[in-house]
Amino acid sequence: GLEHWRLNVVHVTLGLVLASNLLPLSVAGLLSLYLGAVSLVFFRPVAFHMDALWRVCSVSNLTVGVGGLFRGACCSRDGGSLTRLVNVAIPGLLLAAIAALCVKPWPVFFAEDVLPHSGPWSVVETPALRAAHCGSGAGRTAETAAAAEAAGVLCEAIELLSWEEAEAKARETVAQMTSAERHGLMLGVGWTALGWGIVMPKQGYYMGNTVPVPRLGIPALKLADAGNGFRNNIPPLGVAGTSTCWPSALAMASSWDESLVRRVAAAIGREFRGKGANVLLGPAVQVHRVARNGRNFEYMSGEDPLLGARLGAAYVHGVQGEGVMAVAKHFAYNEQETDRFNQSSDVDDRTAWELYYPPFEATVEAGVASVMCSYNRVNGTHACENESLLRRDLKGRLGFRGFVMSDWWALHAPASDRGVDQEMPGIPQDDPEPWLSHNRLEASEGTSPSERHLEPALRILAAMHRLRLTERPSCTPGRGCSEALRSNQRSPQHDALAPQAAAS
Repeated sequence: GLEHWRLNVVHVTLGLVLASNLLPLSVAGLLSLYLGAVSLVFFRPVAFHMDALWRVCSVSNLTVGVGGLFRGACCSRDGGSLTRLVNVAIPGLLLAAIAALCVKPWPVFFAEDVLPHSGPWSVVETPALRAAHCGSGAGRTAETAAAAEAAGVLCEAIELLSWEEAEAKARETVAQMTSAERHGLMLGVGWTALGWGIVMPKQGYYMGNTVPVPRLGIPALKLADAGNGFRNNIPPLGVAGTSTCWPSALAMASSWDESLVRRVAAAIGREFRGKGANVLLGPAVQVHRVARNGRNFEYMSGEDPLLGARLGAAYVHGVQGEGVMAVAKHFAYNEQETDRFNQSSDVDDRTAWELYYPPFEATVEAGVASVMCSYNRVNGTHACENESLLRRDLKGRLGFRGFVMSDWWALHAPASDRGVDQEMPGIPQDDPEPWLSHNRLEASEGTSPSERHLEPALRILAAMHRLRLTERPSCTPGRGCSEALRSNQRSPQHDALAPQAAAS
C-alpha cells in the first residue's frame, strides 16, 4: 500500500537488480527468497483473484530462490574448495534461520486441531442456508423447522432461560467439573507470540476463545469484535468484505429509534452466529465526557445517559435473541484513549449513578450476558481489579448476574476475588504467565475451593445456559471454525438495511 511507499521503493529496486541478471547465482537466490517471503507474509491483496495470483508469485519466488541457492552453492566451478564450502555454508545457515523464523508464524497461516471438539461438526449458517430453512408463511412446516434445528439454523428469536433456571443448571455443571476445566472457562486461549512483542490469534480462532468441555456439553466461547458488525481479521486470518459494515453505534444513536437499533442488532447477531462466534463484544454504552476521545464513535450513549439506556437495552435484546451473548462495555468511565492504561477517572457516587451508570444499569436489566471492565483506573485503582466498582456496584447494587471479562490485557493482578471472572486474551505481555492461569488459581484455592472461588465459573456457565449455547451445534476453534470464519454473511436484506439505518 501507499503507506509503505519507502519499503515499496526498496523492494522494486531489489526486483530490478534481480532482473538485471548481474548478481552471482547464490546472491540472486537469497534475494529472491527474501522477496518471496516478505510478499507472502506481510503484503496480501484483498481481492480473491489477486490474492491467488499473489500467492503463486510469492511461492514461485521462494522456489526460484531455493533453487538458485543450491545451484550456486553446489554447482559453481569458480574458486577453490574453501570458496565452495563458504558457498554451501552461508546459504545453508540463512535457510536454517528462515526456517526458524517461519516456525512461530506457522499457527497464523495453518489451522491446527488442538482443542477438544465439543460435539458434532456444525454446518456453517450462511444467508442462503438460512433462507432455505427459514421460509415464511406456507413455506414453514414442521419438517422444515426440524431440518433447521438439526442443521443448527435459527429461524426465530430464541427464548432465553430465566437467570434462576440458568444458575441452577450452572451449579449442576460445576459440581461435575475438575478444577482445570473450571479454570479453563476463566482464561482465553488461541493466541500465539511471533516475537518482537507481536501477538496474533491463531488460524481458525477468534479474538477471544475458551477451552470447551465436550464431556459436559460445554462449547468454546468464541468472542469477536464489535458493535457495528463482525470484524474480519487481516489476511490470512480472515476475508475482507464477508460481513456487513453497519453504521457506528454513535450514528445509530442519532436515530433515536429503539426498534431500528434492535433490528440492526439482530442482523449483526445473525452474522456473528454465521461466522461461528457466540459472543459479541458490544454494545459500548459509555457516556461521553471527553470530546476528543478516540472511541466516541462506538459509544452508543453520546452525552445522554437516558438515550444510552434505552438504546443499549434494545441492542442487547436484539443480539441475544439470536443466541449470541452481548457484552456491555467498557465499565467504567473509559473516557479517553490518551494514556488509557494509566489515567485515572476520579468519580464520586452521585455523578456515577446519575450520569455514567444508567446505560449499564439498563443493559443489566435487559439481561446482558457479560460486562467488560476497562483499561483505565477508577479512583486510582485499575478497573479490572477494582472491588468497589465490580463487586460492590456492578454485581451488588446493580444486580448483574452475568460474568465480567477483562478488556484485552487490562488485568494487572490475579484479581478474580475482586470481581473479574475471565481474563482475555490469555497470552501475557509482561508477566511469564497469565494472571488467571490454572497454576495460579490452583495455588490460591488450595484443596477446598470456596464459593467465591467457584463464582467465576458459575457466572460464565449461567450465561451460557441462559442463551442455550449448550443446546446447539458449535464449531471448535482451529480447523473446525475456519470455514465459518471465511464464510460470506452478507445478504441483500442486510445490504439494504445498513444504508437505511445510516440515513435514519
